[in-house]
Amino acid sequence: MIDKLIKYFKISFKFTNENWIIILIYLLVSLVVPIFIFLLIGLNVILALLSIGLISNFGSDPLNIGIIAVVGFFVIIFDILFFSAIILFFSAVFTGIRASIKELIKTEVKPNFDLVFNNFKYFLKRSLKLSFSFLVIKLGLLLIFLTIEGFVAGVFFFLRSLGEAPSIISIIVGLIIGLLGFITYLIFIIAIVYMSFWKKTSDTQMVLEDSEWNEAFFKGRTTLHENWKIILLEYFAIVIITMVIMYGIQMPIAMLSMIPIIGVLFGMISWIVQMTWTTYIAIFDTVVYLLILGDINKKINLEKLENKYLQETKEN
Repeated sequence: MIDKLIKYFKISFKFTNENWIIILIYLLVSLVVPIFIFLLIGLNVILALLSIGLISNFGSDPLNIGIIAVVGFFVIIFDILFFSAIILFFSAVFTGIRASIKELIKTEVKPNFDLVFNNFKYFLKRSLKLSFSFLVIKLGLLLIFLTIEGFVAGVFFFLRSLGEAPSIISIIVGLIIGLLGFITYLIFIIAIVYMSFWKKTSDTQMVLEDSEWNEAFFKGRTTLHENWKIILLEYFAIVIITMVIMYGIQMPIAMLSMIPIIGVLFGMISWIVQMTWTTYIAIFDTVVYLLILGDINKKINLEKLENKYLQETKEN
């Protein structure tokens, strides 16, 4: 298994370096998202200042408080919808990039913006439906988590409000409630991580097999369960590579940004370096994952890729 994973990594490294235009496209998309987030934050700050100004000029009577509460409620709803839309859009774009990588692996086409845009349009509806399904499940998990944690916090503050010396019963109840809160948090984190693996696998399956979103949804879970060992091994390998780059390259440059005056320049360099290597790792990881699932499902001719990329490496 490790030998095969090393082979996937070697091919992916060679492929990613040759198709740098895909990295550039992903980098440009990644730069667009923070712009919209900053605009949203700016809108929230403006509304908060207007609310403070309303109270300062007209007092905190029930009508003003009611207006602010209603506006605040709609702002929260808008923020949730806005962030959900960004997540769905970014997922659809990345599905287009993943599909383009699949085409580049299987055919001799050249990487370009049109290729990514055409794949983005082709998979758009299916990608949005698939991403929306996982988003709803994650929001449901979050709601359950917040409900249980809210109950735990309520019981905790109730015990604190009694104001008496803690009895044996209250101590035991407190320990049980605290343990419940910790277990709930642990289960929530595990569930979110599991859902992330499931979505990544389903998305890759949809692209590899050109299947409908609901087929990919269920087949992704089956594929994840049947091949969890190599999937986890790949994940931890990517994490180790990321940590090495972060502590070996990123942190020294980030530390230089603390130097007075010239630190601003190093800060900008650090940000550019971080964006570049995180984008590279994201594309590299996508290629590796496509090779793993493509090889498992016999959708990618691994022998052909070995002859193309690994043979070139030996000759060079």
